[in-house]
Amino acid sequence: MAKKRGGEGSNLGLIITLVFFVLSTVILGVTTYMGFSDQEKMKAETTKSKADADEQKNRADWYRFQARLYRIWSNDMPVLGKDAGDAKVGLTALVEEKKQFDTGALPYAGKQSDLEEVKGFFGKLNTRMPWQPGMDAPSSNWVKEVEDRDKLIASREKTIADNNAKLAKLDKEKAELIEEHEKAIATLTKQLKDTRATVEADLKKDFAIAAKQEVRKELEAESKIMTQLRVDLKKMTDERDKSDKALAKLQKTHELMSKDLRLTRKQYDETKTVLTALAEKHGEDVGTLRDSTRDITATRKLKDWDKDWQIITIDRTGKMPYINLGSADGLLPQVSFSIHAATGVAGRKLNEIPKGTLEVVRVIGPHLAQARLTSVRDEKKDPILSGDFIFNASWDPNRRKQVALAGLPDLGTDGADNTEDFRRLLARQRVDLVAWVDSKDEKEPKIKTSGEGLSKDTEYLVLGEKLTGSKHPKGRGKYAEEYDKLRTKLVEEAKEIGITVISMNKYLEMIGYRPPKLSSTGGY
Repeated sequence: MAKKRGGEGSNLGLIITLVFFVLSTVILGVTTYMGFSDQEKMKAETTKSKADADEQKNRADWYRFQARLYRIWSNDMPVLGKDAGDAKVGLTALVEEKKQFDTGALPYAGKQSDLEEVKGFFGKLNTRMPWQPGMDAPSSNWVKEVEDRDKLIASREKTIADNNAKLAKLDKEKAELIEEHEKAIATLTKQLKDTRATVEADLKKDFAIAAKQEVRKELEAESKIMTQLRVDLKKMTDERDKSDKALAKLQKTHELMSKDLRLTRKQYDETKTVLTALAEKHGEDVGTLRDSTRDITATRKLKDWDKDWQIITIDRTGKMPYINLGSADGLLPQVSFSIHAATGVAGRKLNEIPKGTLEVVRVIGPHLAQARLTSVRDEKKDPILSGDFIFNASWDPNRRKQVALAGLPDLGTDGADNTEDFRRLLARQRVDLVAWVDSKDEKEPKIKTSGEGLSKDTEYLVLGEKLTGSKHPKGRGKYAEEYDKLRTKLVEEAKEIGITVISMNKYLEMIGYRPPKLSSTGGY
């Protein structure tokens, strides 16, 4: 019996050990499972956090890309300088991002909720202020457009003010004319009444026949005077009617200009509203001789032209061409050129008849500038094209040239002496005026010179108008005769030196300048 109890005790220990082993195994399995479950949960949370961070970075890049483009369209260029340290801040990187955006390849733009809205707004901006291919900036910006609107409004307001002054003057003249007419009528009426009263009183008296005949003569004379006065009165009335018609026409013009001004102001207000909204959205602040042979001689350069100055492209409006001259050539704004088609097999001889003219408005790079067309000879049959050559008889990127002037440079055909305006025009072309006839001295005209005066270095003598017979205030008498003699003297000296003489019209054409109107130059 003792052995049996000992055997049962041994089994009990084994059972207890087995129970503890099973419990330990179960507990260890449960804790291990829970540990792996927490790791999977943490891994999922990490993946989600990374995705959220990527999405936030994409949205940040997306809004930063929009803001920088808006700043370029708002003319806020300094932030986008090419020397910026951050590659994404650099202008080159931004231009590349814009290309990707235009082609739908911008990485962080694809999943943005406002992508279509931004595309639509950028499309409107690009339509109004196009970003030309190969350019680092649009052709215009909001600041420039607002400035242009301001200038247009100022010009229109000045015109309206001038018209108002003219209207006031006409009103005053009309009132004075009416008052004068009424006074004349009152005077004539009184004179007629007095004459009749005198005649009737004299007739009642028993004068002699001779006296009565004298009275009749006086009455006839008075009658003739009255008839003439009636004719004069009718003329004055007709003049008043003409003045009324002119006043009505001027008032109609004034109404049309006022309507145009209101429209311009409305467009200005709309532009200003858009710009203000854009700034608030992105936190920015808005801030001539008649002898044609001399002109033929002067235009030989066109036949022997050896420059590669050309129009390389034209914007979509067809009014703003780009040329292959720039800062490295010493080009400045306001320099003008005539536009010619190439002729001949080699394509270097230029057609003597220009297709039009242009003026430089913006120098963009070493050999790139934007210009505006100032005239087109025949837009339908002979339009301005890429590849057309540009020509200026005097502008030279390597040195300043010299010309002389003989006669009045009447640029506005108003009889004024526009010598100073002509000098400023030449200065913009890098040309010096070295000799001219000065009409400012009230006593006598004089030949004025600058530097060496006429010399072999003088390229042209430009022939202006004679003073005699011109609209100039001194265009009559001895002063005008002396002026014309000095004009002839300059021409003769130029011929002796071998200077080419060219008419004012032809010279202006050959430097690409288009005045409002020029009358023909007489001989000397």
